[in-house]
This record gives sequence, structure tokens and C-alpha cells, in this order.
Amino acid sequence: MNLCKLCKVRNADKENSHIIPKFLGKPLFNSHIHREALEIKKGGGNRKIQDIPKEDFLFCSGCEQKFAILETYFARKLVSINDFRNRKNDFRLIQVYSNRLLIPNNINPIFFKLFSLSLFWRTSISQSILYEKFKLPDLIEEELRLFLSRNLKEKHKELVEELSKIENTPNYHFVVFKPEFNDRHFIGGLTAYQTSENIYTIFTSDLVFQFHSDLSNADPVMNLVSNLQNEEVRVILSSNENWKELSSAVIKKVINNPREGL
Repeated sequence: MNLCKLCKVRNADKENSHIIPKFLGKPLFNSHIHREALEIKKGGGNRKIQDIPKEDFLFCSGCEQKFAILETYFARKLVSINDFRNRKNDFRLIQVYSNRLLIPNNINPIFFKLFSLSLFWRTSISQSILYEKFKLPDLIEEELRLFLSRNLKEKHKELVEELSKIENTPNYHFVVFKPEFNDRHFIGGLTAYQTSENIYTIFTSDLVFQFHSDLSNADPVMNLVSNLQNEEVRVILSSNENWKELSSAVIKKVINNPREGL
């Protein structure tokens, strides 16, 4: 049996690990008409599925539990993010040039960074064909692994107690986008790939996560909208029109590419 890809100490005994957490793909299966999604293949072929991809024997049970702690916390927070208009005391809205930013007051930025970086890292080390085009440089992948391995905990209380002690967070820009209005008539898809030379993007039904591997070539505006800093969580609001255009472009990319997507 192979060693766990996170701790590299214990055997990778865990089966059915979601690379992208299930709650980020859940809306794909929540139609009032049916509870399934289409897996799109090269040339537009498709098949019906009822769950997002899972993989076996990547992690040990202990490390899988560490990811579960992050996911449980953020799954709850996503509910409030999607309902931010009705929870005005929990958020601030600011304008940064053409970007409208949502700033949650009730999400710990280090917790959010751990969750997001774990998402980028897991997608990069995945063996699924769905994420084959999302592969971080080896040195960055290992840097993220070491950061996560040192700081993730198997118990929520223990992680919360250690958050203030976490130092030397990876020095990379990453941005998160969400639609300004939740429109369940158009829920988009689920895929991940390298979208430009130094940008790696994960598309989900509720959020888009984008990792920038080269700090030196980043747009100066990135310093104002990204989560490189550790002081607050920043989410860029996208108009529904732009969100639909983005989702449609992603779907076309998947159909015309020799890879699979949801």
C-alpha cells in the first residue's frame, strides 16, 4: 500500500476521498426534476452521474479527517456567504476599482486560507482525468503539502487553538469569485485546469478559486483583491451575466478538450 500523500508517514488506507469537497458540487445534483448531473466528454458526449468524482488510497484516515474539519467549517460558512444579502451584519461590501468585494466578518482568514490551499493542493495531486490539466509546479505542490501537513489537525478545537500560531503562510495570490445573486436556473459545472501560464482555476457551482503561481508577474490590483494577506477574507462578486458567460465558456472548453468535466 502507498504512503499517504499528505503526511507521507501512514499508509494511504482511505477510500472514496472527494478531491473537491462534496458540498461545492452539491447544487449540481439538487434539481427539483432530478438529482443527477452530466459528465461531459470529448466531442460533447455525456453520461449521467449522481456524485462528484472520488478517489481511493490517496490519504490515510487521519489526514482525511483533517480535511473533513476544514470542509465542515467552510460548508457552514458557504451558507452565509450565499445569503449575504440577508446577513448584512456579517459582511462588508467594498469597491476596488471595477471589483466589488464581499468581506465576511465571521470567517477566520487563516482557516479560509488552509481550506483554499488544501483545495488547490488536492486538485494538483489528484489522479482523476477530470483534474489532469490542473498540475501545480512540483516545488509549489510540495510547499503547500508541508504547510498543510504541519498545520492541519484532526480535531476542530485543536485547530482553532493553533490558528494564531500559524506562521510563514505560502506567499501566493489566490482569489475567490462568487455570483452576486444565486440563480439556481443556471448552476454551471465542476472542473479545474490551468487557465493561463501562471494561473490555475477550480470551477464549482457556487465559487471559483484561482491560484497564481508567480507573484512577480501579478497585476498590482491583485494586492487589493486577493487572499495573499492574512487579515481578512476577500470574495469578488461577479454579476450573474458575467457568471453565466464564464460558466458557458468553461463548458465549451470542456466539450472541445480531450478531458472530462461535469
